[in-house]
Amino acid sequence: MLFAQQFGFRRANEILMLDRAIKAQEAVECGFANGIIEGLNDSHWPDLDKIPCIPKLLATDYRTLVNCKELINAAKDNQRLENTFEREARFLVETWLDEDFPPKLMNFLATFQKKKDKQP
Repeated sequence: MLFAQQFGFRRANEILMLDRAIKAQEAVECGFANGIIEGLNDSHWPDLDKIPCIPKLLATDYRTLVNCKELINAAKDNQRLENTFEREARFLVETWLDEDFPPKLMNFLATFQKKKDKQP
């Protein structure tokens, strides 16, 4: 399922065009996420014990999980996804090769440095 199908075209356009962050509750309401895990910190690696489905997945036969994932992937509209990925890649390359891109990128990255410099 494509992003716009998951969120709805209007909301997806707003998120993508305005670079709007998606809050966890909104992701759950749209079906983009299954739930919100409480008590996680800002670490890059969450405490897997806090994710309720992990013990059940680990207790499941490995081959069953692989078969399920293969069936889920086979049911996707892979040609449409591939076309979308190719189009996105083409747009990215065109953007990167645009002469205005490097200075814009440097300005964007400089904002992070400024924020970092302001921190105590």
